Amino acid sequence: MPTYTLELEEDGPIEPRSIEFESEDGHEAFRILSSNEHLQKAKIYRNENLVGTIVKTAENGWLLNP
Repeated sequence: MPTYTLELEEDGPIEPRSIEFESEDGHEAFRILSSNEHLQKAKIYRNENLVGTIVKTAENGWLLNP
């Protein structure tokens, strides 16, 4: 199963933190992000490769930008 890493971009001068998880297609990223209300943006990597940036929408949904 592929390994994914979410690099969380939080407000303020805090260093980005990362969450690593295994998933067939990376969909678990949306559950992780939704459980952290203060997050607005994250980068997602599959293994070492950048998949894209996930951004919270005004409607509290998530948009993946490749």
